[in-house]
Amino acid sequence: MCSASPAEKNCPLRRLGLTFGAVGVAMERVDLFDNDAEEPLLSHRPRDVLRKPRKSRYKIDWLCLKRLGKLLRIMFPGFTSVPTMFFLVLLGVSLAEELAVYNTGLIASRFYGVLTSRPIRGLNPLILQSIVFIVCVALLKSTATLLSNMLSVLWRQSITRSLQRLYFTGKACYRVNLLPENAVENPDQRVTQDVDNLTQSLGTILTNTIFIPLTIIYYSYTLNQVLGPLGLVSIYGYFLAGVILNKLLMTPIISLIFEKEHQEGNFRFLHMNSRTHAESAACYGGARVELSLANFRLSQLLRTMMSLAYRQYFLNVSINLFDYLAAVLSYFIVAVPIVAGKYDDYSSSELSSLISKTSFVSLYLLNQFTTTLDQSQNLSDVAGYTHRIGELFEQLQTVQKAEEHSQASTAAQSLRSFDGDASIVVDGVTYGVPSSSRVLTQDLSFTVRSGSNVLVTGPSGCGKTSLLRVVLGLWEPLNGTVQCPPSKDIMFLPQRPFVIQGSIFAQIHFPELDPSLHHLEVRTWWSELAHQPAELAQSLAKGAPQQPSETQLNKAMLALRMVGLAELAERAGGDLTSYLDWNWNDVLSQGELQRLGFARLFYHQPKFAVLDEASSALDLDAERTMHEQCAAHNITLLSVGHRKSLEQFHTRRLHLHGNGDWTLSDIAEV
Repeated sequence: MCSASPAEKNCPLRRLGLTFGAVGVAMERVDLFDNDAEEPLLSHRPRDVLRKPRKSRYKIDWLCLKRLGKLLRIMFPGFTSVPTMFFLVLLGVSLAEELAVYNTGLIASRFYGVLTSRPIRGLNPLILQSIVFIVCVALLKSTATLLSNMLSVLWRQSITRSLQRLYFTGKACYRVNLLPENAVENPDQRVTQDVDNLTQSLGTILTNTIFIPLTIIYYSYTLNQVLGPLGLVSIYGYFLAGVILNKLLMTPIISLIFEKEHQEGNFRFLHMNSRTHAESAACYGGARVELSLANFRLSQLLRTMMSLAYRQYFLNVSINLFDYLAAVLSYFIVAVPIVAGKYDDYSSSELSSLISKTSFVSLYLLNQFTTTLDQSQNLSDVAGYTHRIGELFEQLQTVQKAEEHSQASTAAQSLRSFDGDASIVVDGVTYGVPSSSRVLTQDLSFTVRSGSNVLVTGPSGCGKTSLLRVVLGLWEPLNGTVQCPPSKDIMFLPQRPFVIQGSIFAQIHFPELDPSLHHLEVRTWWSELAHQPAELAQSLAKGAPQQPSETQLNKAMLALRMVGLAELAERAGGDLTSYLDWNWNDVLSQGELQRLGFARLFYHQPKFAVLDEASSALDLDAERTMHEQCAAHNITLLSVGHRKSLEQFHTRRLHLHGNGDWTLSDIAEV
């Protein structure tokens, strides 16, 4: 596109040309946000970035309207809700803006009439009137933009909170990201980017499209009254010709746009991968290889961009032609009846005023058509975002219902809660990778009783970690049953512990909520506007944030000393509750992260712990200390590990052979 000043970009001619250029996408839309190259920068799934782009499967159909209706009910929770009141005020401001714009557009014709008449009368009142209308237009446009942006913020807050409430409940986050039967493509992007784009587009559509049909009818009627059918036929025909021509020019560009987004994704992922693994690459000394790959990806991207620029040249020629021909067309329309003698009885001042008014009406009618097509393009965006967000809502609700049913069934069968001595019981379990025919282990039966630690061993890929997923309820077994203690009596320690943003106490107190954590939410007057009165009262009733008790803080500090991380509190200034804006995975080494995981374990002191290579980064002395502390706190272990040194801390070994067979034996006998 050629460059233009802000004034040119906002004028009807410029907007007409831009819309002609985009109308091909509006009529033959393939949404770019369905391109897998649009992964967030820090995606952990390179296969999504490197996959070939494909055409969108989203359409404006009944399913789209159904999903949009559900989202609108979240955005407008009631007729008396604050977002609804906000929207009604916005409509009133938009209507006033249209009236002010119309009167401002007629100012030029009035000046022609006053200045060409003799003697000149009414010039000063007209100047004052013009200033008033112009100031009103500026204020109303700015106010409408402000209200639209604020309404989009409220909508985003409502939709995002509703999504996050489902996303971070139970195991929903795990299921929609990793399990094939529940997986949703890029759920993080849908929660963050797509919701924002949807609310922004909806704000524009809902404020603009309500009055556009009325303004088109009014200006068409006005033009027909002045110029007759010829004026309407010329405007409508000119617009239709521009739509057809630019649609033809736009068609070959669509595939290049997709390819460009695909190459952008590849290029971004390469640099993200280099940043993530910067230390490993530096140790290898592989900078030359990285440079070669980066230049290769860059050359692919630039070649596509050059092809796109070449194709867009012809589209820009068409756009610029229609930009400036529109001004000539408005005068040609009024010239025909003048030449035909229809206005021979008009004075020069009356004729000048007529020409100015007709030109304004013609251009503004074209502007309304271009605005309509602008909304058509936005509507295609809304359809795509609605489908993506609606899919995520539906999948999260499906997962929620499945978990509720599973919990109810489990409770009814007393599978996860026991009276008396709790145990982990695996009875006749056959399991494999979800959505795969591969069976990892068959008819597995064993019991982890209090005080009897079990070590799971076997070759890589035999299903050791998969067994832990089955025990923890992440995977459903193909056959058999699994019985576990209540969640408060069992804790999982992975090889690389999960860390959250927050204080040292919040890290140790995890997975329970830090009582002071909710004060981190920024509470402003507009952040509460999306709530219904009852929800607002409940939110305000939280009062001042609570702080951890002295007992909790002492217990957390003791856990840090047990694992040798007392100096971590010193690095935080001695305050365990101060919020630390750290990247914990960079601040702490792998060994320190594993120590932090054991600190959580000793802080909560559950009856059972499931360890997946939880001490692999520790030296043998530290490993011994951790396991001795587990024994001292009566924590029974179900461990996965390869180290021979782990056997001394366990009484039995479960060996998975990798072909479905397994062996359970006492380690003392071995």
